[in-house]
Amino acid sequence: QLIGIEAEQKMFTLAASNMIIRGDGKANLYHGDCFDEDIFQKIRTIHKPTVGMINPPYSQTEDGGKELDFVFNMLEMLEPNGIGIAIVPINCAVSPQETYLREKILNKHTLEAVMSMPTTLFYPVGTVTCIMVFRAKKAHDSNKFSWFGLWRDDGFKVSRNAGRIDKDDNWERVKKEWLHNYKSRIDDKKTSVLRKVSA
Repeated sequence: QLIGIEAEQKMFTLAASNMIIRGDGKANLYHGDCFDEDIFQKIRTIHKPTVGMINPPYSQTEDGGKELDFVFNMLEMLEPNGIGIAIVPINCAVSPQETYLREKILNKHTLEAVMSMPTTLFYPVGTVTCIMVFRAKKAHDSNKFSWFGLWRDDGFKVSRNAGRIDKDDNWERVKKEWLHNYKSRIDDKKTSVLRKVSA
């Protein structure tokens, strides 16, 4: 039931090889551009996905680039009431230049949550990210409370030789706490809040 789209040949080959090694010979992997109309229509009509996850290419520009175009495209592929999850640079959530793209998304899809991620998540690359969670095909209601989580400290430490490591075995505890707070929509005013937001 997994569907994947990858434009880069090397990454596509690695993904396909990984699926074959793990015994999944029926993986629905598409080699091509996710904006290609033919691929878009096949995914919408044949597969009818209910959950989408995306880590779009990061533009590395001041205004956050066009990562939100990828997010919108993913949400448009989902079935009504589907859940779309995207990890994007924080600029996508806060940059004034991105307002028109956020508006385009919220006119058709609901923002359920945003979680700010650890600043070293993609170490050694310095991109600061957040995760956005949307409900597809339902316009965002301006009276809806979206959930915002400050997920900066996941317990991992940066080691020059090993990257990010869970040196003190904190991750399982932190993960449980984060998931509980998200699922319960906890508003503790320190690490999470519920707020009405617009684009």
